[in-house]
Amino acid sequence: MHHHHGQGGGHGGAAPREVGRHAIRDPHHGGQGRHSQAEPLGRRDVDPNEPLSSDPGLSHIEHGPDLRSGSASTLYLDCALGVSGDMLLAALAHAGDLFEPLRAALATLPLDAYTLEFSEKRVAGLATRHVEVIQTKPQPLRHLPDLIDIVDKSGLSAGLKVRAAQVFTLLGQAEATVHGLPLGEVHFHEIGAVDTIVDVVGVLWLVEALAPARIMASAVNLGSGFVRMDHGTLPVPAPAVAELAKGLAVFSTDLGMEAATPTGMALIKYLVQNFGPLPLGRMLAVGVGSGGRSSDERPTFLRAFLLENLDVTNNGATSSIYL
Repeated sequence: MHHHHGQGGGHGGAAPREVGRHAIRDPHHGGQGRHSQAEPLGRRDVDPNEPLSSDPGLSHIEHGPDLRSGSASTLYLDCALGVSGDMLLAALAHAGDLFEPLRAALATLPLDAYTLEFSEKRVAGLATRHVEVIQTKPQPLRHLPDLIDIVDKSGLSAGLKVRAAQVFTLLGQAEATVHGLPLGEVHFHEIGAVDTIVDVVGVLWLVEALAPARIMASAVNLGSGFVRMDHGTLPVPAPAVAELAKGLAVFSTDLGMEAATPTGMALIKYLVQNFGPLPLGRMLAVGVGSGGRSSDERPTFLRAFLLENLDVTNNGATSSIYL
C-alpha cells in the first residue's frame, strides 16, 4: 500500500434519501424492497469452507434501500481512474452520508493508534471527499492472525468479521505468491499498517450499511510508470496488484503513476460480482472519493453510484433489464 493523504477538514454535503439502513423513510415507498433472489455479497471462491451465503451475519443484507416493492439496488463502482482503500472508503461514505456512523463503527476496533479526518478535496475542479487515517503511534510488524485478532475483538458484526478476515487473506496470499513464501511467513509490513486495517474494515462496514442487492464495477485502471517499494523500484502494476488482478477486468492509461493499490484491488476482487458499463437504473446517490496522491495534474478518484434497479415481472420472478 502506498497511502499519501491530503488535508483535513469537514466533509459537508446533504444526506441523500433512500440509502441503506440509514434511509429517510418515505411513506410513498412500499416496504423494504426485499430481494431474496439477490446474490450474496462477496466472492464464493474466497474460502469454500466458509460460504458467505450461510453466514448469519449477512441475513440483513436482504434489506435494501427503502424503495418500491419488488425493487432492489445496485452499487456500481467506477474505477476508470483507479482504486485504493481510501478512495473506496471516501466514495462509499459520501454516497450514503455515513461519515460519522463510519467513525463510530471504526471506534469499536481495539486500536488507539490513529485518528480519522474527513475533508473535501478539489481535484481538477471537482469537489471530492477524502478520508485520511493518521497514525499516532508506531506500529509493529503483523502477520495475518494479528489482523484477524484485532477485528475479532471489535464490536463489529459477526458477518463483517468473517469478511474482513477473507479480504486480509486475499492480500496475504497475493504477497506470499509474488515473494515465493508460505502465507504464515508473510510480514504485513504495509498491509498491517493501521490505515489498511481501517480501509478494509471501513469499506466492508459501508457496504453492509448501504446493503445493495449486487455490486458491479467498471474495468479497473491500473495506471502506469513505476512505484517505489521496500524491495526497490518496480514497474506498475506492482507484483501484488498484478496477482490480485487475476480474473478481473483491467486496463491501463498513461497516468504516470500507480492507480490501483493492493488493498483496493483485494476489495474489488472480493466484493464485485461482475464488470461492465453502468447498468440501467434510477440514480439514487453518487459518492466521489479521492486518494492522497490525487492532484490536478494527475486526477484520480473513484465514483460510487447507488441505483434503483428497474425490474420487470415475469411469472412472479423479477429480472433486471440491461441495455
